[in-house]
Amino acid sequence: MKLFKENCSVLTAILFITILSCPATAFSTPYDIDPPFQSNTPEWQAFRQQWDKHWDGKNIDQLISLLKGIEKTDPNNVSLNLWFSRVYCLKGKRSSGKIRSESFNNAVTYAAKARGLDKDNVLAVRLLIDAASNIDSSASIMSRYGNWIKDISPQPYIESLDPISSMPGWDNFAKLWASRYDIDKATQAQKMMEDWASSNPDNGAVQIWAIRTCSYMGDYFTNVGDSKKGLTYYKKGITYGERANKLIPNSLPAKYWYNACLGRSVQHASLIKKASHFSTFFELVLFFWRENSQYNNFGFAITMAPMITNGGWVTEKGMNAAGVTAENVLTSLDIAAIVYPDVIQIPYSKALLLEYKGRKGEAIKVLENLITKNPDKGGPSIMAENRINMKEAKELYENLLKGK
Repeated sequence: MKLFKENCSVLTAILFITILSCPATAFSTPYDIDPPFQSNTPEWQAFRQQWDKHWDGKNIDQLISLLKGIEKTDPNNVSLNLWFSRVYCLKGKRSSGKIRSESFNNAVTYAAKARGLDKDNVLAVRLLIDAASNIDSSASIMSRYGNWIKDISPQPYIESLDPISSMPGWDNFAKLWASRYDIDKATQAQKMMEDWASSNPDNGAVQIWAIRTCSYMGDYFTNVGDSKKGLTYYKKGITYGERANKLIPNSLPAKYWYNACLGRSVQHASLIKKASHFSTFFELVLFFWRENSQYNNFGFAITMAPMITNGGWVTEKGMNAAGVTAENVLTSLDIAAIVYPDVIQIPYSKALLLEYKGRKGEAIKVLENLITKNPDKGGPSIMAENRINMKEAKELYENLLKGK
């Protein structure tokens, strides 16, 4: 995909839960993977207070200790087991060696226990996937938990940001945004959000939506060959992104969409300028992976595939050092294709990574299956992006057949 190749060759990414009208340490989005707090006992209150401070990873062992205290009197509490999985997975992502593997295995065990206690618990399976994809192959995961994963699939395709229903005119914006595959309607929606962002500079939710709309507009025009116009939108998005990240420092969507615009804005810049942003991009990638790798239809794996492909061994070695390998990404993409079968970018990203790993024949087979799909099948939440990605997938397929 031309757009993503240009970005990822300089180690950029589109990275990923916003706090829309919530405190800066809380999450509230359709993709949220934080389990519910089902009790208001002193023990749970203590845990919740520590969770609100978890961002630097320094209190993970304390969080686990608090959960173990609760476990002594209520071991079959579903929420408790979900939280064990969530926290152990975070520990695995911040550890190495034996501690890393033990933490991920513990995360899988607790998620599986929660699923056993509540067979309809979708979050239990999502948490299991998040942990298992770091230590097992997709074949191994499916052999053990395939029925559970299929039971929750397909997951609904939903907008990655919560609506701001209290905003006057929101319903009109939502209708325009749902039809953004029509560029005239997308332009109107972006202009509405731009006006709201200007008149509501202290509203973090509005600023994040403004980044989101600018990111899409930039992608659209870059994809149709008007990079100059695309750059104009990316630069606007950067302004909103800087503002949003000051207002809501730990908002994953604020970082995700801000990084989308920031990364793409330097895709045609000098190598020196691109390199100057590397540490920022790398930091955001890790934040996204640790906090919620499934945000925006497994956005982390979708992001990492072209990053590794176009960043080469430098990117791959850097991510390996942080605990992420190309095989981990392929595993996530395999599972993602089951959970979100109509997201075109998932198999497209897999084809990119397979080609990079020297598995050209497999990449071609993936693309042959992909280009027969209807990009509009998933509905308005992904239709516009699907159309862009299908165009790029077909270009990749043709290039592979030509030996490029």
